Amino acid sequence: MGAGAETVRRDEHGKKREGPLPSASAVQDERPRPEWGGGLVQQRELAEARARGREMASRPLAQYEDNAERDSAMRGAQRWGDPMLGRVELEDAKKKLCTRRRYNGPPPPPNRFNIEPGFEWDGVDRSNGFEARLIREGLQKKASAERAYRWATEDM
Repeated sequence: MGAGAETVRRDEHGKKREGPLPSASAVQDERPRPEWGGGLVQQRELAEARARGREMASRPLAQYEDNAERDSAMRGAQRWGDPMLGRVELEDAKKKLCTRRRYNGPPPPPNRFNIEPGFEWDGVDRSNGFEARLIREGLQKKASAERAYRWATEDM
């Protein structure tokens, strides 16, 4: 102990270390460094981006029209204003609608907007009769208009 004493070097477990101390870069390579600010998905995306960058760096600078990989990437990209994109989205929406559960009971009473009941509806009509009256009056109006038209054009 004192000013002339030799320095005691210890490893990460606290044991005395004999001989020369390894260089700082060798110590950093041995220890795993904690990575902060990113989850597993972000680390995977970063690794994929780096691999993609290395791949792009190995390619020639000139890109020609007959590049099949670039052509497939351009065809797969979705662009705003693409007329076929709406059709593709419509087909996807139809597939999703087909998987939705539907009501499988006795036929429901008609309504103004042709809205189907939910799949858990018990079949009991709990309305105050307004919809049925409205539909009945509409049908009566159409029938009287049809009778008036037939009477007016009867002798022609």
